[in-house]
Amino acid sequence: YLKTKKLLFDGAMGTYFLSRRPGADPRCELANLSDPGAVIEIHRAYLRAGAKALKTNTFGANTAALECGFETVREILEAGYGLASGAAGEDAYVFADIGPIAAPEEDAAAEYCTIADVFLELGAEHFLFETFPSAAGLETACRHIREKKPDAFLLVSFAAAPDGFTRQGVPASWLVKEALAFADAAGCNCVSGPSHLLRLTGELRRELPPEAVLSVMPNSGYPAALGGRTYFESGADYF
Repeated sequence: YLKTKKLLFDGAMGTYFLSRRPGADPRCELANLSDPGAVIEIHRAYLRAGAKALKTNTFGANTAALECGFETVREILEAGYGLASGAAGEDAYVFADIGPIAAPEEDAAAEYCTIADVFLELGAEHFLFETFPSAAGLETACRHIREKKPDAFLLVSFAAAPDGFTRQGVPASWLVKEALAFADAAGCNCVSGPSHLLRLTGELRRELPPEAVLSVMPNSGYPAALGGRTYFESGADYF
């Protein structure tokens, strides 16, 4: 697909879910079990908008973020993969979505591998590691997946601020170059709006070989505060 076309991903799950379910638990991954209808409708809405790749609703599905045992995490992963796969059918790719885990590198890497194993058991072929502030644990996880499924497609994405650095002070350009040594594609998502991420992507493209596959997933804009609430002023036209 990528040899001739650009792959259009869906947008955020968490913010969209909360806009549809005000007051719901912000840990939207739990909705895979408690409100699956809302999750699948969001997947379908993105497909109607033209998305050709769906992320499973599993970004924060890990023991640290959900403060639970792995058996509960497994249920959420299985449900999330099933919902995305059911919505996508034959019309879109499904990416097993794995977010960063707040734990020492060795522990985090071990859980990334365990999460990946659940997805592999379910038949996952495409993996997205997104919103990472560093490459800690990623190479271990990607090589683990590659050993078990050599033809898996691995995408790694880092969260870079408008200045091009992650919150750990690492240049995103370094991280993307590092990730392309063990993943099929790499890039940036979250934190930055479209203007800043467009500029950063242009810089990356000039520094990388032409065959490198870049991923670009910006925020819609930047948040504003009004009456104690945070919201995004930027609409679709600005994006």
